[in-house]
Amino acid sequence: MKKISSWLDKIKEFRRQRLKKRLKWAFSEELKELDDIHTLLGGRVAISADIHQNTDSWAVISIKGKDRDYIKFIDLGKKDILDIANFLRNYEDVAVDANPMTRRILKEGLWL
Repeated sequence: MKKISSWLDKIKEFRRQRLKKRLKWAFSEELKELDDIHTLLGGRVAISADIHQNTDSWAVISIKGKDRDYIKFIDLGKKDILDIANFLRNYEDVAVDANPMTRRILKEGLWL
């Protein structure tokens, strides 16, 4: 039984790797574009989030430009913690202002 399970795991991994290679090939231009954007922005993108339970939450995305900084405020509304964590997961440099319990949930349970 163990041999069959091991054999099936190897087949699944082979198929996963094969699919991954095909997707890389199919989306190679898009991936190159994303890499170019990421390289261009480098460490210039930062996000801060202010998370509340009783009022609307919001986030600020800032891009450090050559001569000036660009800032975008995003209303997160009354989204739940999972939605906010999924939003913040898109950014590397993140600062969160929230109550200790929410910060703990983000740090230990979901992300951060």
